[in-house]
Amino acid sequence: MTNRRTSERRPGGRAALSRARETHGRFSALQVAILIIVLILVLVMLAVPVRNYFQQRAEIARISASIAERTERRDAFIDEIEKYRSEAYIREQARQRLGVIEPGETPFRIIDPEITTSTATTGAEEDATPTVSDPWWEVLWNSVADQDAEVTLPGTAMESAPLDENSKGNPPAVVPPPPDGQSIPVPAPPD
Repeated sequence: MTNRRTSERRPGGRAALSRARETHGRFSALQVAILIIVLILVLVMLAVPVRNYFQQRAEIARISASIAERTERRDAFIDEIEKYRSEAYIREQARQRLGVIEPGETPFRIIDPEITTSTATTGAEEDATPTVSDPWWEVLWNSVADQDAEVTLPGTAMESAPLDENSKGNPPAVVPPPPDGQSIPVPAPPD
């Protein structure tokens, strides 16, 4: 209080006090610019560590998910290894894949009679495809010797359309049919 009284007593003291209050309340343009620059520097200095923090958090989350996925895969592999070590699984696979039987068991094999007929595989009437009763080597020899013979093996289908003779630019190979009354020699079956 003594300072205020002394300044009021001096000539021009009130004017100096009012000027000090006015300049003390306002900032100059230079002070505002310096304040803005300092704020920008603080923001830049804080932005880099904050960005690094969030990147590292995302990396930790990604690695944690990868670890969890690999742990699940490892557990699945361990379960599979345990399955292969099981005596019951080994016996089951030996029965299915190798046909192994236990001592004292009687094995049975059921054969489907429809497998040998040609109508079962094609689904056509019997008169549409001839049945093959000859041994395979005779069927093969007859199909090579006689081009016009329509021989189908069981389980095979006939071609839908004849091949174009000039499709490759080569003339077709012509094999003359045997003279009437002559038979084609058939090789002897192997014993």
